[in-house]
Parts: sequence; C-alpha cells; structure tokens
Amino acid sequence: MGKEVKEWFKVSEIAKVVGVSKVSVYNKIKTIDANILQSLWKREKGIIYYNIKAVDVIINAFNQNEYVPSENQDETENGEDNKDDNEYREKYISELENEIKYLKEQIAIKDDLIVEHVKLIENEQVLRKQDQQAITLLEEDRAKAINDKMVEWREEHFKEECEENKKPFNIIKRIFNKEK
Repeated sequence: MGKEVKEWFKVSEIAKVVGVSKVSVYNKIKTIDANILQSLWKREKGIIYYNIKAVDVIINAFNQNEYVPSENQDETENGEDNKDDNEYREKYISELENEIKYLKEQIAIKDDLIVEHVKLIENEQVLRKQDQQAITLLEEDRAKAINDKMVEWREEHFKEECEENKKPFNIIKRIFNKEK
C-alpha cells in the first residue's frame, strides 16, 4: 500500500517542518489575520489541528521574514548550508543587537524626560509655596493697613467729641441752655 497523506497537523508537527520551536509557531499564528485561518483549523479533544492550506500560510509567513532562528534545525552534512545558516544567524544577531541598542537609547531618552518632568514638578511646588507665602504676607499687610486706618479714624472721631465735652464753658452752656 502507498504512503498515507496526512491532512491535519498539530503545531508541534508544523514546528518540525519549519524548523522552529512551537512557541515561534504560536507567535507567528497570532500575527496572521484570523480571517485567513478561520476555516483552516479544527479542535479535537482540546488539540488544535491545521490543514495543509493553513500549514502553507504559516510557512509563507515565516518565509516573509529574512531569518527565523531554529532550536530544532537538523545539522546538515553540507558545509555550505552551515555557512549560509551561520551568516543568517550572525545577521539576525546583529539586527537584534542594533534593536537592543536602539531600545536602550529610547529608554535613556525617556529616563531623561522623566527626570526633567520631576524637576518641573518640584519647581512648580516651590513656586506655589512661595506664592502662598506672598499671598499670606499681602493679606497680613492689608489687614494691618485696615486696622491702622480704623484706629486713626476712631482716634480722630472720638478725640473731637472728648475735647468738646472737656471744655468747661461748653458744660456750663449746656446747663444754662437747658434751663431756658
């Protein structure tokens, strides 16, 4: 009898075919539009199986990337394949190092922005405190000025009354004026 053609594949089988880990396959599936894979998979006893069309879509998704490192890749006998594979790995590592360098630069920029923001907040708090102290001093000066004006007015107003009442002739005039 002939070789049986398999129609449905588990993620672990797809990972072996592509030469990557199962996690890489799951991550790649997440990046593929759900509408494309919608009718190309089934679940049996909690295990997801993909048909051959889905496997082709997944493999094509991996082929769109220049290189995906493999944990399960078999070593080839041919020295050229290993050389190409090493070149791809070195290129991939170099790209990752550049990306890490870029991300570190971005983190440094964000750290600087955070430090600057904290300084601005501290300055704002100091200015608010100074403003509040200045307002308090102005209010105290205003209250003192009002109090001084009131005291001055009272002294003038009551001084005139007191001086009139102290004059002896005024008292006598009042007494005699009342009798008339």
